[in-house]
Amino acid sequence: KADIAETFFESATTVDANSAVTWTVAGLHYEMTHDNVRAEMAFLEARRATTARRQSFPEIPDDSIEEEDLGGGEGESIFLRAAYFLLEMQATDWAAKALEHELADAS
Repeated sequence: KADIAETFFESATTVDANSAVTWTVAGLHYEMTHDNVRAEMAFLEARRATTARRQSFPEIPDDSIEEEDLGGGEGESIFLRAAYFLLEMQATDWAAKALEHELADAS
């Protein structure tokens, strides 16, 4: 099962390499499978994607960009945006993991 999930996340991040939510959810998966190096790399890519998107569209608020239209707003972390997405998908355990990161980053 882990191999299938890994293949899925590798494909998803290849197809949409500029999606912070995709990278963040992939990072959560790697973290849950105790692959901490890949998790941190995915979180770094998510932050890079967010920064790149803001630089590409500085005049457009984050919440009006398609991926970010998940209830997220300007300045929200990658983890909070992922949590919004995961809650919409009813993946509550995964959303809880994302929110754990949000709380850890806030402290």
